[in-house]
Amino acid sequence: MTQDRPSLARLLILPAAAFLALPSIATAGPVTTMNYNCDLNGAPARLTARVETIRGGGVVSDRTGGIGVLPIGGASYLYEGQLVSQTARYYFTGRDSFADFVGAGNERFRVQFVHHGNRMTMIVNPHGPGPAQHMCQRTR
Repeated sequence: MTQDRPSLARLLILPAAAFLALPSIATAGPVTTMNYNCDLNGAPARLTARVETIRGGGVVSDRTGGIGVLPIGGASYLYEGQLVSQTARYYFTGRDSFADFVGAGNERFRVQFVHHGNRMTMIVNPHGPGPAQHMCQRTR
């Protein structure tokens, strides 16, 4: 009579699978407010963003229920804010380099933020049609 013994592979794979199923911990950092003066084709505008840095690794979710995975030791930036000029007001939320903007008339567009020290380039509709670039300068 043979005795049923679990295989070595089963003994190694099951604990490894259980370990991989556990999410790592991501820690939220303080919220920082950043202000920029922007040039929208000659029209001055003020961009204000509240930025939260998420550090660590593993699975995280945002306020809308979206789920993302961060690399171990990496960081992700979540932000919300507004862009105000004399003729328009837009609200935005975003993650890392991209934000979704919405205006009072429900017009929507995506923006890519490219940082250069205290300067930032906003690329409106970075994937088309007709991307447009606007320069911003960080203020205090």
